[in-house]
Amino acid sequence: MRLLHRGGRGLLKQIKNIMRGEDNFITVLSCSIWNKEKSEEIEEVIKNNLDWDYVLRKSRKEGVSSLIYYCLKKFELQKYLPSEVLKNFEEIYYQNSVRNIFMVRETGKVLESFKKEGIESIILKGVFLAEKIYRNIALREMTDVDILIRRKDVKKANRILNSLGYPTPKYY
Repeated sequence: MRLLHRGGRGLLKQIKNIMRGEDNFITVLSCSIWNKEKSEEIEEVIKNNLDWDYVLRKSRKEGVSSLIYYCLKKFELQKYLPSEVLKNFEEIYYQNSVRNIFMVRETGKVLESFKKEGIESIILKGVFLAEKIYRNIALREMTDVDILIRRKDVKKANRILNSLGYPTPKYY
């Protein structure tokens, strides 16, 4: 077991040194969306002999495959990936984009119906983050929509959701 030095950039560098190369690739590329310039660190990591099957599995599990594909394109790093791996990332990105467009549209219908019935609501996590933080709905992988409402409006909200074709959960 290695001991980590406390403090600043040194600690981050030590953590990266003990991370598996593939995990480092996923972390660095996922975080690179916030940087304006291409980091040399990304190229350094991507040039390593990575286990691409692991990268695909892990990025899917972590929900960052679409983000990784976007950053690969943004920094023109596609040439470093095997074509089959790049194709997989691309398919995930476009499938996620289509699913999210549908989810955003459906969320709009739900929110509009809630508003008509006087139900105040707040969108949490996924859709909100995709639109407001990432500014590209394809980058945030999500499978559901979280909407916060007041306890007193739950029955009315369930009625509305049922009328829109969404079944009421057994418990909530």
